Amino acid sequence: MKAYFIKKLFTAAAIIPALMLCLGCNAAQKPAETADSGNAGNAAEHLPVVTVTLPGGNAVLTPARTPSPTSEQKGEAVDYSSLDGVAEPGDVLPVLTYDEAREKNSDVIGWLSVPGTGIDYPVVRTEDNEFYLNHNILKESSKHGAIFMDFRNADKSQQKHIILYGHDMKNGTMFHELMNFKQKSFFSENRIISFNWDGTDTMWEIYLAATIPMVDGHRINYIETRFASNSAFEEYMADMAAYARTAPSSTVSDSIVIGQTDQVLTLTTCTSEPDGSRFVVQARRVR
Repeated sequence: MKAYFIKKLFTAAAIIPALMLCLGCNAAQKPAETADSGNAGNAAEHLPVVTVTLPGGNAVLTPARTPSPTSEQKGEAVDYSSLDGVAEPGDVLPVLTYDEAREKNSDVIGWLSVPGTGIDYPVVRTEDNEFYLNHNILKESSKHGAIFMDFRNADKSQQKHIILYGHDMKNGTMFHELMNFKQKSFFSENRIISFNWDGTDTMWEIYLAATIPMVDGHRINYIETRFASNSAFEEYMADMAAYARTAPSSTVSDSIVIGQTDQVLTLTTCTSEPDGSRFVVQARRVR
């Protein structure tokens, strides 16, 4: 594996705040501050940006800020250490159509459907990656949370790599059934993800499913969204595929190679592994 990729991946905590999240397993916390985190963050801000042209126009909507909790809500703050993928009695997923979801919540930016699974949910995005860890599509406190897009993807220069997060719920909902892609037969038979995104129907072909383990207390940065150039994006995705081939419970298609003009969708969730591993499904946009 290239030294560039190792350095890029294992320095994530210094340049990407609030993204070392646990989705349905352990604590969802921001990474600890490091002595050089401010300098690293400033350096990232000065990187050249990469743009991607999307069908349906160039407009990118800025998500409305989620209102701050009231004093009553603050008294009911969720203990993140309890995010174990088990819903409390009465914590039921709202059943809404796409139009109903958009009407009730302006954070709704799309609808995701994954073949062969019950993953068929609205997708939200707000100004952080924390609120929808423990709030449902109606912004109600819930261990189910919601399927949400990385807040950085609101920036058009950071849309080469789209990232969606969801809990691995023990009742089989949210992103639990991503685990089916550990089976090579299921992987080969269920390859096309449908994602209606800001009113545009897009399709994505799955080419990678992998467990991302902790190594010596660190996890690779598989959720990078800012790239210095198109070639840097291509190299990053190539190295990600090379890494995935060495990871446990992983499948990578040899017929798909991510190029400089491609766009990648990553779906990610927790696993039941005690080491804090994540499970990742990646797909290339084909429409």
